Parts: sequence; structure tokens; C-alpha cells
Amino acid sequence: MICSSDETYPEQVPPLIQALRNAGSDAVAVLAGYPKESVNALKNAGVQEFIHLRANAIDVLSRIQQRTGVAES
Repeated sequence: MICSSDETYPEQVPPLIQALRNAGSDAVAVLAGYPKESVNALKNAGVQEFIHLRANAIDVLSRIQQRTGVAES
């Protein structure tokens, strides 16, 4: 889970995810918030899920469980 302010995500998230991947991590990248102007760029950088006030938490958690093999699709 990546948690900061929407303003800092475009600058901080891509290098963070790249560092995690370079270290061999296959963790699901979940961002707290939904910075509308940056969503596509953040997805391209590797963010897989966004959790925020309007998110359907059950759907998001179900997708995370599927990605991690905890639940079947």
C-alpha cells in the first residue's frame, strides 16, 4: 500500500515501484487515493489498484486476493 498525498504521487510512485520490481518484488501495488489527473500515468508505472472513498472495497480486495492467489477468480 502506497500512501501519501495526490500531489506527490506522480513524482514518487514510479521510482518506488521500479525499485520494488528491480528488487524482485511481485507485491500488488495499491495506491491510497485516486488522483484523477495522474491515474493513467500511475497505472503505466505499475499501480494495480486504487483504494479511496468511492472505491468498492469488496471488489478491490477481491481483485487483490485473486492477484495474490488467496482466492480464485
